[in-house]
Amino acid sequence: MCIRDRIDLTAILNFFASSLGQKILAQPDQVKREVPFSLLLPAGQLFPDLAKVSEDILVHGIIDGFLVTPKDVYLFDYKTDYIQAGNAVKEKQLIERYQGQLNLYAQALVKILKRPVTHKYLYLLRIGKLVELK
Repeated sequence: MCIRDRIDLTAILNFFASSLGQKILAQPDQVKREVPFSLLLPAGQLFPDLAKVSEDILVHGIIDGFLVTPKDVYLFDYKTDYIQAGNAVKEKQLIERYQGQLNLYAQALVKILKRPVTHKYLYLLRIGKLVELK
């Protein structure tokens, strides 16, 4: 099977039809993708059980993408986890699983851009759903 046969075009089209996708299409020069970062964080911030440890932990990651506008910074991450549409329990678990990851990405982005991240999104490709995280 060719790699192009494995691409879910409907999921991609649904993403670009979303509110975030429309913002990205309107300002493609302001979008950054696959941005690597490194971040030093206190051990206790990552692992509450290590609150008394004075060591830092080096975190490496790659941000799927972000859009910078004059007023806002939109951070987004694509997720391909299997989930059935309408399964609210699994969807909530999936969102909770990745909340911490996006919070780390947002911290790194604040350091990179020297401005706050105003919107954080997960895009659940399997069900075509854009979820804004608080």
